[in-house]
Amino acid sequence: MKKYLKILFITSILIAAFVISASAQSIAVEANKTVKETDDGIRYSVVDDEYVVIEGYNVISLSLKIPATIDGMKVKEIKTLALYGNQYINSLEIAEGVEAIGDEAFAYCKNLISVKLPSTIKAIPKSAFEGCASLSSVEISDGTERIETSAFEGCKILGSVKIPASVTYIGGDAFFGCEKLILNCSENDYAKAYADRNFISTSYFSGMYAVVIWSAVVTVIGAVVIFVLIPKYVKKKNK
Repeated sequence: MKKYLKILFITSILIAAFVISASAQSIAVEANKTVKETDDGIRYSVVDDEYVVIEGYNVISLSLKIPATIDGMKVKEIKTLALYGNQYINSLEIAEGVEAIGDEAFAYCKNLISVKLPSTIKAIPKSAFEGCASLSSVEISDGTERIETSAFEGCKILGSVKIPASVTYIGGDAFFGCEKLILNCSENDYAKAYADRNFISTSYFSGMYAVVIWSAVVTVIGAVVIFVLIPKYVKKKNK
């Protein structure tokens, strides 16, 4: 028993030493990291001379476009909390090729109105756009697979959002507090089931359905004109 406890004690010490060493190395890398800035005010760092991580945004500007490359290197990731609480941007577009967004990267951007996400981002992370009270339009591209918990929580005026067929997971509170939300589930049975469970309004008006419905409306209007209005007009004219 004593031998077992001794082995367990030594193992615990070794694990603790490893964790402390790894943390220290991580802090040292973070401290030595050089953050640069583009002419457009996008703050970024370079990882291993291979790819770019977006660190933040330094300009009072209404529109933010995250490019696919900076300095000839691929923009791979937007860091956690990168633009948390930004009070200026009202539109966000992320280029195809960007692969990841960190948790809370755009949370509480109170004037953000529209967001366009690329197909290369496979997951919209936890609280990515939480508390964006002015957000009314979100474009999620086919290719996105997950919408994590609280991703759009508290986006009170967020309207119709099309959920592409590629989405296979939506976190329980992903759209909590989105009072005007309508999920377009025309291509996604999973999203429809999620909406039903969470009492979220749905729509199914894909392009073809819209054409069919509009044709039906036009037909009804035409019938009313031919069978109701024209006879009345002729009768009145003959008098």
